[in-house]
Amino acid sequence: MLNSESSPTLKQLPSKSLVNRFQVKRTKRNVGAAQINNSTHLQQYALNEATQNDDRFSALSAKLNKFKKTHNKKTKQTSHQFDWKREFVELKESQRKAEQVAISCLSSLLEVMGTGGDHDDAVPVDLISEVSGLKSDMEVGMTSALVLDKVEAYSQRLGELRNVLMVLREGRQSNNEKEGRGGGDNMEGGDAEKLIKPLFAEMILQSKETLSKEGGELQKEFEVANREAKEARIAVMKAMRGDEENRSGELPDELEEAFEKAGLKENVEMELVKEEIMMKLREVKAEWKKSIEELKEGGSGGEEGGRLGGDFQTTFEKIVLQWERKSKQGGMKKLMERLKLELPGVSSQKLNLRLSQYNSTRMTKQKREDATTNYTRKVRQVVEWGAKTIEATKVGLVKKMEQEAVAMVNSIVREDQLARLKVLREEREAARRVEEQQRKIEEEEAKLVELAEAEKKADEHDKAKKLVEEYKLQLEKQKQDMEERQRLMDEELERERGDRMEKNGERVVYREILNQERLRQVEHEVQLKKIAEKEKNERLSALAATVPYYENILNAKADLDKTTVARENDFWEEDRSGLTDFQHGVGKLRSFTNEKVFSDVRFRLGTALRAAGIAQTAASRAVVAKMVPREPPMLR
Repeated sequence: MLNSESSPTLKQLPSKSLVNRFQVKRTKRNVGAAQINNSTHLQQYALNEATQNDDRFSALSAKLNKFKKTHNKKTKQTSHQFDWKREFVELKESQRKAEQVAISCLSSLLEVMGTGGDHDDAVPVDLISEVSGLKSDMEVGMTSALVLDKVEAYSQRLGELRNVLMVLREGRQSNNEKEGRGGGDNMEGGDAEKLIKPLFAEMILQSKETLSKEGGELQKEFEVANREAKEARIAVMKAMRGDEENRSGELPDELEEAFEKAGLKENVEMELVKEEIMMKLREVKAEWKKSIEELKEGGSGGEEGGRLGGDFQTTFEKIVLQWERKSKQGGMKKLMERLKLELPGVSSQKLNLRLSQYNSTRMTKQKREDATTNYTRKVRQVVEWGAKTIEATKVGLVKKMEQEAVAMVNSIVREDQLARLKVLREEREAARRVEEQQRKIEEEEAKLVELAEAEKKADEHDKAKKLVEEYKLQLEKQKQDMEERQRLMDEELERERGDRMEKNGERVVYREILNQERLRQVEHEVQLKKIAEKEKNERLSALAATVPYYENILNAKADLDKTTVARENDFWEEDRSGLTDFQHGVGKLRSFTNEKVFSDVRFRLGTALRAAGIAQTAASRAVVAKMVPREPPMLR
């Protein structure tokens, strides 16, 4: 029997290889459910917290990180347009919702704690005072108008910057329109743009610097508020745990080593991870204790009612074990016969009762072992999950520290870059003036070159036009010459054809006479063939009229219901005697061997008729009908 009072400690957990991870479902994320099952006010608090499970502070942090990335991208690529006003409106709305959620959660918690005196679990007074202090601090910090004022100022700056960019864009468009019209107005528009551009550039730089500073201040204030909120959550979670659970809560050695290796023990994120792991471990242990208690309550009655003498118990267990080792040979009947033989003084009813108690005890023991194994496996899963969570939290914190250091370095570098930018702007302005003068000189030279090229192209065009006209005249002259030569050739050919017709007239008449004679001879031969065919058909008709059944042949019609001789002779009868053909003595009559085929009268007659060359004639049909007369159809 397994001692239900003793539970496996976290220090004596089996190694990772002894836990079957592939037959286990993952533990759920709703940590802390086992601790609030028997407490009404804690259940209400857990319900309020579960409704806000999306963690609005984390959402606000993600919004601020997104703002930081987009702001850095805006400083590097000025062509990218971003709606800063909409982003800050979303930040403001998220902050307001977070304030409402936190205040309502703490208010509900205080109301439940204030009315929970009738419950068995008493709420410590220091917890109420601590939560009240947290509520007042959060209300004072969240209702302050400092952040809202900065957001409004930020939005105002963004509006000014957007207006500046719009004016600059309109100025460029109007300048482009003036350049399209041409004339002396281009110079005046260019001078106005030269004066406006430095002013706009200065305003844009100042707006960027102001936005960067205010964004850094907002980020710092948000980090402070986020850290205070996490510390408040840790305090509430610690207060919700009892003194007894605080004393008994121990982390496994693997997690202790993971925390030591990760460092950052004083960090709020690490404290939250530790509290979450402890709550998971306590939940698993409470579930294991509950299952052990249920098994103990269910199996206590059978153990008390089934105690007998030591010799009986030893003999009974020995017989049952031998029966089980033999794969339960013979079944329960064989087992009862063996028990009656070895224990003659015990009745069958008592043996059946003892056997059922023995099976129940074994089943309870197996269930306790399974519960302990399941508890060990779940603890191992929690330990593995905790190690991964610690490592992930460590990586995130280190990355965050690196980002803060990089941000500090970037701010210093940015200030240096701004100072250099001012110097560079002055240098570029001087260079721009020199480039403007050089550009004017180049434009004048380009105009002179264009005029010279235009005159050159006009001369080349005139020359090419004259060449094309001369080529067309030559083509027209060549065409007239070719037409004249073709006319002379046609006249010569016509004259030669008339001479040939006069010379070959007699030969044409002679050939015509020969052709007509040949056609008359062919027609005469065709007529002779038709007469011979007609006489042949008449002789055949007279010969056919001598056949006695000639009228029947002429008047023959198709009979769809008529059957052939082969089909009439094709019948089969079921043999009910059970004998084969050779047992009947008719095997030779029903088979077709070479001797049977060649000795048949019809076969020899057909062979003789084909050899004589008169097969398929009227005489052959008469001979066959005479020598092999048809038999009347057999009735079935």
